[in-house]
Amino acid sequence: MAEALRFWIHLVAATAWVGPQIFMFAAVTPALRTVEEPAARYRAVLVLTKRFAIVAWVAMAVLVVSGILNVMEEQEEFDVFDFDLRYAWLLVTKLSLVALTILLTAWHSYVIGPRLMALLEAGQDGPEAPPQADAPRAQAALRRQSVLVSTINLVVAVAILLLVALLQSEEFSFHRI
Repeated sequence: MAEALRFWIHLVAATAWVGPQIFMFAAVTPALRTVEEPAARYRAVLVLTKRFAIVAWVAMAVLVVSGILNVMEEQEEFDVFDFDLRYAWLLVTKLSLVALTILLTAWHSYVIGPRLMALLEAGQDGPEAPPQADAPRAQAALRRQSVLVSTINLVVAVAILLLVALLQSEEFSFHRI
């Protein structure tokens, strides 16, 4: 029962990690593009990114902790004489992609996002604020970078899910039947 519970927690955290990414990519981003008033778009992006960041980082923390516990449990049952190197290769690849997705998320959360929000906020200061000549170009560049990093992150997350499915299959698992 404990093994199933640990794996279930891992699956729920993965759902909380990947599900919002798909929703943001497929629904939120296209919807925000239709908001013509910059102030309204700014407020929506501000609320969405703050809430999404909380869900994403909590889900990632739970994924890392539950993943470590799952690997530790598998190691207890590990038989060196009945080990398939394909499992190790898949696990190392999955862990490498997990590290990549953490780095991409951190880059987006702490570099790209704050820079873009600062540019958007500067545009909300009103007509009295001195215009920045390159602000629209900088916003466009950061938006493209944000979309690119988010898209790569989503593809990596889906690839991780595929590797998890392969790791759970009998063909690649520690447990032979």
